[in-house]
Amino acid sequence: MDPKYEYQIVDNNNLKEGQIVIVTFKDFADRKIYVTLKKILGDEKDPSLDYLLIKYKNNLKEEFSEKIINELNNKDFSKEKNQEKRIDLKDRLIVTIDGEESKDLDDAIDFNIINDNLYHLGVHIADVSHYVKIDTELDLEAYDRGNSIYLIDKVFPMLPKKLSNDLCSLNPKEEKLTISCDMKIDREGKILESKIYPSIIKSSYRLTYNEVDKLLNNEITLLFNDKNLSKMLIDANKIANKMRKYKLENGMIDYQLKEVKIKLDQNGNPISIYEKIQTPSEALIEDFMVAANESVAKWFSDHKLPTIFRVHAKPKYENLEPFYNILKLFKFEFNFKNLNSRNFQNFLEKYKNNQNIEIIKKIMIQAMEKAIYLERNDGHYALGLKNYLHFTSPIRRYPDLYVHRLLRLFLFQNKKDIDKKDLLNKLHEIANHCSLKEKEAMVSERKLADIKKVRFLANKEGEKIIGTIVNFSNFGIFVELENNTQGMIRLDNLKLSAKKYEYDEKKFLLKVDEKKYQIGDQVSVKIISLDTIRGLIELAL
Repeated sequence: MDPKYEYQIVDNNNLKEGQIVIVTFKDFADRKIYVTLKKILGDEKDPSLDYLLIKYKNNLKEEFSEKIINELNNKDFSKEKNQEKRIDLKDRLIVTIDGEESKDLDDAIDFNIINDNLYHLGVHIADVSHYVKIDTELDLEAYDRGNSIYLIDKVFPMLPKKLSNDLCSLNPKEEKLTISCDMKIDREGKILESKIYPSIIKSSYRLTYNEVDKLLNNEITLLFNDKNLSKMLIDANKIANKMRKYKLENGMIDYQLKEVKIKLDQNGNPISIYEKIQTPSEALIEDFMVAANESVAKWFSDHKLPTIFRVHAKPKYENLEPFYNILKLFKFEFNFKNLNSRNFQNFLEKYKNNQNIEIIKKIMIQAMEKAIYLERNDGHYALGLKNYLHFTSPIRRYPDLYVHRLLRLFLFQNKKDIDKKDLLNKLHEIANHCSLKEKEAMVSERKLADIKKVRFLANKEGEKIIGTIVNFSNFGIFVELENNTQGMIRLDNLKLSAKKYEYDEKKFLLKVDEKKYQIGDQVSVKIISLDTIRGLIELAL
């Protein structure tokens, strides 16, 4: 609800203060908005309701309609299983590597050394397009959702569990339908060639990142007492490192961002907030998936066939002014005449140990364009790639699912008589819709994290705490607190009590009477308000 307006619930049925309710609009009169009570969710102090707040506020879909479930249950997929010619890969040593709690296992890998100068990498992705046919109720619902949304410990899935966790999930020791991308990699980490085809696999192991990291970090010498498995993973990690080095030398920007994770208890209370750095096994899977995505995108580009690309544009000069100002403030060198992505990577490498680099990274990222889906191949700036799309996560992203359909149409079935103009129009619509749904998902995920951070500081309201000024806006000073929480000092409050007030945008410097506040400064602040509903932490100097 907009706090600028006064709301009145008609027939409120003795509602209590602090209850979270769902209402529908009824009337607007006398500068009041009149609403009708639809549902009481519970008390705002109950942390288990936080995800429901996000769900209803952002119209997220959790369950699937009875019609969709019936459509899925009444379909006999076994009859169609052998209709398409597939290459049998069941004899290969293929594994999945995921988080411990993951259930939708949509990618698997295999790796071997061909000779001293050549390596084989296989990436095998669940063939969701075999199960989700175009224009069915299931497909229309998946399109509408656009992607799965991950709210810390809750998932709003794009597909029903029967597909995401069972039929399509590449569970070990089970025959699964996949689309495979076999690549040949040279000793420098460059992809020399690739082959894409429908396949059938039987994953040998369901591995976790923690298990593989123990092997890669030399904490153990054998995984599951399997020499072949352990050797494959160690060899794969070596080439993954070379692939990353090759990409960094050819234009990829590695921000090395620290991911903030929130651990909840069984009631939804946050019990810890911590920074997580990407591990070797996570980097390995990321590099291999990027390689597959690039290879599939290159196939479409080489054959001049339409698809949905994942594009990232070069930053605009007009958006780089805050970045320019912060570098000037900290006396960092950067050649703004050269906006090649390698220039940004070289900058990050040069100043990676500077105490202010994390603040600068955030301002740099804010100046960058956002990656989107597009029916036109405009390249991916941050990855330094001419060709890129999303192919590797069809269980949780609709564009990947559609790319699979186009591979089947153009490559596996060799269809040529397609109205490309009509198809491009359709792809334009899908790309726009999925870009929007991705943005909505990010907003939902960020908002729930903000709410949990507010709850984490609940017992600190009224306390003084040390923080770091990380940015300014038209309405506030943003201060990074402990455990990666962030609060805001309202400028309106400062102006009310100040005799002299001046902000220098180029120097990120605020003068309030005789005091100066600048980005990067440590300040002592008091937590004066914790708004759980909106996920806001208000501070005072």
